Amino acid sequence: MISAFSQNKDGRGAIELFRSINLEPNEITIVGILSACTQIGVLRHGKQIHAYTIRRGFHSNSYLSAALVDMYSNCGRLDTGVQVFSNSGERNVTAWNSMISAHGNNGEGRKAIALFNEMLRSGVVANKSTFVSLLSACGHSGLVDEGMYYYGCMLEKYGVQPTVDHQVYMVDMLGRSGRLEKALDFVMQTEALAEPGIWGALLSACNYHGDVGMGREVADVLFKLEPQNAGYYVSLSNMYVAAGRWKEAVELRNIVEEKKLKKPVGYSSIDVCSM
Repeated sequence: MISAFSQNKDGRGAIELFRSINLEPNEITIVGILSACTQIGVLRHGKQIHAYTIRRGFHSNSYLSAALVDMYSNCGRLDTGVQVFSNSGERNVTAWNSMISAHGNNGEGRKAIALFNEMLRSGVVANKSTFVSLLSACGHSGLVDEGMYYYGCMLEKYGVQPTVDHQVYMVDMLGRSGRLEKALDFVMQTEALAEPGIWGALLSACNYHGDVGMGREVADVLFKLEPQNAGYYVSLSNMYVAAGRWKEAVELRNIVEEKKLKKPVGYSSIDVCSM
């Protein structure tokens, strides 16, 4: 149940359930609670759980180490996350991925790349999640050429087939850097033209950079792919407002009201505006 709360992005629900039960948590439960702490940024509870894992001798578990790294880095304590990783015993690919993500999310893309190479030298084989972390790190740090390189050789050099998730992060990376035309070209060359996540990432980039023309074209695609998703209407409406085109903005808001559309939680895979 705790894992279910965490997977559904209800971190507070997971923590409340954990407090209400009078059972000794195992490692799986602890990973779920740490995920909840990560979601809502509650460092105090996370530190208490960390202390508990040390007392119980769980701290050498690589999956727990990965969850702790995620928790500390998302709560603004990358230094402590690095310490946890350094002190961990077994380092599987999950632990390495968390460390790569932690540095990437904190704008340390080159350090993330260095960790990726260190992981390979240690004999750990990269997986799909590794490249999600790596491409995200490149995007957050403006390392577009590096990101393009790693995406281009994923399959041939590392044996990892690119997925929609990787393509979303490529669009995000190009969008963050303002290369909207290149991002659109990338989308058109993929086999994922029916994937809302890719178009959603491009719409967020158009919103951030104020490209109303392309934003309208992208939004039209999304309206067809997910006609009940109000988030796309809101994003385009915001672009119109920023451009002083109030009439179009009001028309879109009226459509949302008339159709009684709702914005799904996390409707866009990437939010460029959070830069």
